[in-house]
Amino acid sequence: MKLKFLAILTCLCFLVHPVISQNNYWSQQYGSRSSLMGGAVVGGVQDNSALYYNPGGIAYIDSAHLNVSANAYGMDYMQLKNGAGRDIDLTSLKILVYPQFISGLVKFKFIPKLKFAYGLLTRTRNEVKMHADNRGYYDIIPNHPDSQYYYATFDYELSSISQWGGFSFAYKFTPRFAVGLTTFATYSHMDGARSTFSTADVTNPDPDSTYLAKFYSNEHYNVDHFGLVWKLGFQFNWEKFKLGLTFTTPNISLFGFTRIGQTLEYNNQDRFISDTVAIGRHPSWLISDDKTNLATTLRSPFSIAIGMEYDFPKTNTKVTFTTEYFYQVPLYNVARSNDPVYIRPMDQYNNVVYDKPFMQLNAANSPVLNFALGFEQRISKKTTFYFGARTDWNNGIEAVKSNDLISNRINQNYNHYMHFSSGITYKKGHSDITFGINYGVGATGLRRQAINLSDPMVVVNSDKEYFILQGGRDQTISANVHSVSLIIGYTYYLKR
Repeated sequence: MKLKFLAILTCLCFLVHPVISQNNYWSQQYGSRSSLMGGAVVGGVQDNSALYYNPGGIAYIDSAHLNVSANAYGMDYMQLKNGAGRDIDLTSLKILVYPQFISGLVKFKFIPKLKFAYGLLTRTRNEVKMHADNRGYYDIIPNHPDSQYYYATFDYELSSISQWGGFSFAYKFTPRFAVGLTTFATYSHMDGARSTFSTADVTNPDPDSTYLAKFYSNEHYNVDHFGLVWKLGFQFNWEKFKLGLTFTTPNISLFGFTRIGQTLEYNNQDRFISDTVAIGRHPSWLISDDKTNLATTLRSPFSIAIGMEYDFPKTNTKVTFTTEYFYQVPLYNVARSNDPVYIRPMDQYNNVVYDKPFMQLNAANSPVLNFALGFEQRISKKTTFYFGARTDWNNGIEAVKSNDLISNRINQNYNHYMHFSSGITYKKGHSDITFGINYGVGATGLRRQAINLSDPMVVVNSDKEYFILQGGRDQTISANVHSVSLIIGYTYYLKR
């Protein structure tokens, strides 16, 4: 009995090394004006969102006190055609309401060139739900004369949120140059889930050969992590032209806790196969118990951003540009348990321990270069119009393609996005009120199916992947992805 072959091929199929990460760095923008200009404000940020975009810009905010609150109400729609097999689509529709950015600013009378800002922002939030179902008769079991009734379900849910809270100090050395530093405390929480069930009614005139083929998989993880991130920003201001440069450090892990729970089971699926591997000759399964309070590490990339703003005073127009490069995050373990996992029944398999890491979470990100353009047009003394466009390239695709450990793992998404935003700000007394909308359209960069329920054969493909009551995953996915969010902002300027 080639137990090592059996264990490796079986476990490769069913996501026993799931991957977690945030796949799009620019999915969220912060602050009213900055959001409507697509985040293209590193060179000329004018409000407390400088805390995130360029802390050096805080030194040039003139208001003695400034409070900004912006909320986003969003709806995301994603359809993966053929995502679970031929003509079996996966669809996700989610409506999210969350605080986008809340902040304040303080000036020091005894050091007028020094300013202090603080804020809380929702860095990322994801809600994904998938479902698939397939029923019918298939010739699943090799060497069996009849077709079998096949019933398969596939469920996948993921919920994640990352929140950053921080403060900045900015100092204006000259009217044309300032430096700022932001310290962020980060908190990330992720809930992942997977539930797969497959069955086939296998009958035979010989009573001893009648049995129920079955496969069952249950996977879940919970991650809580705390860390620190720093942003260093430089602001250069000339009469009509502004230039900004920022550096963002990788996330420094403080502490975290992870729970991993996975169960993989199969019983007599391929009893009629005549090969050298005694799979299904007796009821057998591979199972792992929950492991809690595992040490946790979450990493983020080092990034460099540069931004420019040019002012056309005769037409009351400003044009902005920002680009940011995110460095690679190589494959690493988020959490891992080294406790032994036995192939069961233990007496049938002579107490063999599965010799590969079975309970672990991995993460990796590819380098990404994003671009953003912004446009500001003052219509009147009280009204200003904004427009923005930005890329939001997926950072997980090349990492997935280049590493076999995560080549077919389910994640939040593998979609590239283009975002377009527009809105107005209306001044009333000591307040600014902002209304706008952001629209994003996406295209998938990874076409491989998450699972194949339309060809439930017992096969070993050219990549030596072993599939039980499932088909080999094909490169047939096409995505239909749209995102719409309403941006509402309120700014109040306190009197001196």
